[in-house]
Amino acid sequence: AGAAAGLASILAMVGCLVFNVRPTVVISGSMSPGIPVGAVTLHRPTPVAQLRVGDVVTVPRPDDSHLVTHRITAIEKRDFGATLTLKGDANREADPVGYDVFEAGKVVAVLPLAGYFVLAVQDHPLAVIALLLVLSAVALYPAKDGREANPQGPATPANGA
Repeated sequence: AGAAAGLASILAMVGCLVFNVRPTVVISGSMSPGIPVGAVTLHRPTPVAQLRVGDVVTVPRPDDSHLVTHRITAIEKRDFGATLTLKGDANREADPVGYDVFEAGKVVAVLPLAGYFVLAVQDHPLAVIALLLVLSAVALYPAKDGREANPQGPATPANGA
């Protein structure tokens, strides 16, 4: 189980590099039901000239505290790039501030529930390791099939079988 988790991590990292995508864990319901809480979004850096109204993008909040993943409702071209007006699908109104960007992470894939595993590994790595050890021990524990072992070995013509 540990080896499989390690291999999955390596493959995920290589896949992100090869396909030029970045993962983000969704921690709010603002894009529900299309992008639920606990999903991982994969987004690709995209110049503002290639973005369209209706695209779902991931951008830093103006205070750089977190990332936000919302749908573009308006694009206002500027000398420096563009100001994007964003709105979560589950929100009644657009975000109160615009997002000044040269590029944005255009969401290209959504992996429902995968974020819960990512967050568990980040928040409780020792618990995850302990769980993997327990699962490994259970998987490797010899099973008894209810038959008694023959002290004389397997039945052969030489020992009277």
